[in-house]
Amino acid sequence: MSEIAEAKWARAGLETLALQLDGTPAAASTFKRKRAVFKHALGQAVEDGDFDANPLDRVKWRPSKQNDSVDRRVVVNPSQGRELLTAVSYVGRTRGPRLRAMFACMYFAGLRPGEGLRSFGNWLGADHSQEVAHKDYSGSAYAQVWKQARALALTPVQVESPLAGRPYDLRHAAVSLWLNAGVHAPEAAERAGHSVDVMLRVYAKCIDGQQDVANERIELALAA
Repeated sequence: MSEIAEAKWARAGLETLALQLDGTPAAASTFKRKRAVFKHALGQAVEDGDFDANPLDRVKWRPSKQNDSVDRRVVVNPSQGRELLTAVSYVGRTRGPRLRAMFACMYFAGLRPGEGLRSFGNWLGADHSQEVAHKDYSGSAYAQVWKQARALALTPVQVESPLAGRPYDLRHAAVSLWLNAGVHAPEAAERAGHSVDVMLRVYAKCIDGQQDVANERIELALAA
């Protein structure tokens, strides 16, 4: 505890929080959330008399900005999305069929995993509300179901690719679909829970084939 009061060790702690378990950079939102928890824990240590002041207040280190745009290789098309959702229902005796509802919410409504899990809990009803808090529905548990579903739905080459590598990629596929279908950016952003500028930055590489659509709309507007 005494060592972390030194700036170099507090900085080392922040550097660790900026990485995922595989050593790759964590998303900015992930780092921000972990830093807040870390600072709160150290704040409690200050109250307990272990430190005179919170060590993080003396450290100005921030992780370098990462390119958080979505890799278009992870985005499934509608046919692949439906095949994956069907495959989920074949994983396990009950877990897969139930989690299919959660994954469907993520794909069709563009929900984040936590939002999809809450929707799944609502679908189960009040009598089963505790089930979503059970370890069978933890992040690692539903990620394992997703891994098995990919093996069932995709070709061996696709399984080895980034295509729908994580459940979160269902959300990426949903928002990309909306944008490619011509949904106006403000509407798509509101549905996704993004600001317009963040959404366009994140999904810029997944908006495909829009030039012809844009040209047609401009020509129609000029002819009016």
